[in-house]
Amino acid sequence: MVRVGLPTVCARLPGCWSWSIICSSTHQGPGCSTTPNPAAIVAEATRRLRPDARIINICDMPVAIEGLFADILGLPSRKALNVRYYGLNHFGWWTSITDKAGNDLMPALKRHVAEQGYSSPKEDFQHKAPSWIETFKKVKDVFALDPTTLPNTYLKYYLYPDYEVRIPTRSLRGPTR
Repeated sequence: MVRVGLPTVCARLPGCWSWSIICSSTHQGPGCSTTPNPAAIVAEATRRLRPDARIINICDMPVAIEGLFADILGLPSRKALNVRYYGLNHFGWWTSITDKAGNDLMPALKRHVAEQGYSSPKEDFQHKAPSWIETFKKVKDVFALDPTTLPNTYLKYYLYPDYEVRIPTRSLRGPTR
């Protein structure tokens, strides 16, 4: 969040206020849905601003990572997987991944992640910037903390904040001293 997410969130917060007013005053049914990024911060902001608004915030990162799992395993798409994921949006883990026949795919994925993180043999058109490539590699370190599950990539911000804060300095100003 430090590099890209926080400025994005700050830019969106004023809009969240007016959007939450509209949702809370015009929707009596299931409410509104949003897919902002980073979802957790926007969700907390809207909860504080309009605690009675019925708003659901969802992020697609778990779905994107499942696409990487399929690529790593040589499967046609994430739809070939049965997954068990717990957590919310960016803050979550996979505890089970099988194919449609029920074969456990976690051991193969864990071996790959222990060595390469979520680096995929295929190029991901949406996440090909150097920062994403670094993010997918950093999963290796997050995974090492609990090798019983596969983590969401965003956990690096919670578990390695000092590492993440140093990155902008290196990339914007050259090597740190």
